[in-house]
Amino acid sequence: MLKAEAARNSMDTDSSAYFDPMTRCVSILGEIAPDLNDDRYFKVVNIFKDNAAMQMAFIKMPNEKRLGWLGCL
Repeated sequence: MLKAEAARNSMDTDSSAYFDPMTRCVSILGEIAPDLNDDRYFKVVNIFKDNAAMQMAFIKMPNEKRLGWLGCL
């Protein structure tokens, strides 16, 4: 029991134990385009929703390409 609780607690504090691409995409979006209007922001979030390939592509894109992609939406 103590071992399971210790493992669970370490996962809560160790960000390398679990990677959530959707959360990373939203974080990147906030960093590179903090003034993005709500319509475009939620359009992008909907594109990422349930689309792991798009999430990973966005994460791997250089910032200037991300901004270009956002401009095309």
